[in-house]
Amino acid sequence: MSQAATIGPAGMTEQEVTAARRRAILSCAVGNFFELFAPDANGRCYASGMACRDYATPQGWHVAEKRNEYCRIFGLPDDVMDRIFWGMCDDLEAMLARELAAMPTHVPAAEVYALFATPYPHGLCLDNYKVHPSQSFGSNTVTTYATELTAGRFHRWQRSADGLSWPDEAETCRYE
Repeated sequence: MSQAATIGPAGMTEQEVTAARRRAILSCAVGNFFELFAPDANGRCYASGMACRDYATPQGWHVAEKRNEYCRIFGLPDDVMDRIFWGMCDDLEAMLARELAAMPTHVPAAEVYALFATPYPHGLCLDNYKVHPSQSFGSNTVTTYATELTAGRFHRWQRSADGLSWPDEAETCRYE
């Protein structure tokens, strides 16, 4: 990518940037089961788009209990694909939180994007990854979107139609 844009505009306080990010995340999450995580030590927050991952919250606890109830009702063992899939989701969320927390307060957008484009287990992009040995085909990240609100840029990465390749660069459009 040819971007060097920094997330967070000059002249805004960290509280203003965090509030703007929360508003952007929440406006995208209306009607979905997204959960906004509390700000980390650097004052940044993020949303989980996979499911409710913070089991300390009522919503996260409820979702985990329903998954466990489903496994109990159907007598599914701990090594069944459903449980392994959710365990991998937990691992991905932990990786996201850990990697974001390790980044400096003002990080170039390209560094954040690289985290999402790097194949698992070193990054968050699933590239024919098999969650379970009996899985007949691997899991793939199909699309990733990123919006730089203050820079007026929207980025989209999409796997090829045959599912075999991930683009080196995003498609980018500008808006005002």
